[in-house]
Amino acid sequence: MDKGHCDVLKKSALFQNIDDEDFIILLKCLSPYIKHYTKNEIILLSGDSVKHIGIIVVGGASAYLEHIDGSQTLISNLTPTNVFGEILVSTRTHKSPVTVCCIGCNSCIH
Repeated sequence: MDKGHCDVLKKSALFQNIDDEDFIILLKCLSPYIKHYTKNEIILLSGDSVKHIGIIVVGGASAYLEHIDGSQTLISNLTPTNVFGEILVSTRTHKSPVTVCCIGCNSCIH
């Protein structure tokens, strides 16, 4: 992971107030990986099992509910440093109630 990605991660709520030495130790333990998405690509689909969190590092994404009639309700616009899936990984079912879709050039750390 390059320095730019690390700088974004350090600004996320998940890693705030963690010193550099501890941050490096955490990264080794968590073994994060970077995945790149294109515009309109699905990052997380409603109903998917969520086994890890995601952090937007470049670009943006939208989280929305999909209704049975095909309509959608925007829940959140995600920008760099935003975390998603953090609550779902600790639930019993791990099932996502929302779809997260890339809205531009995007890199995510999982």
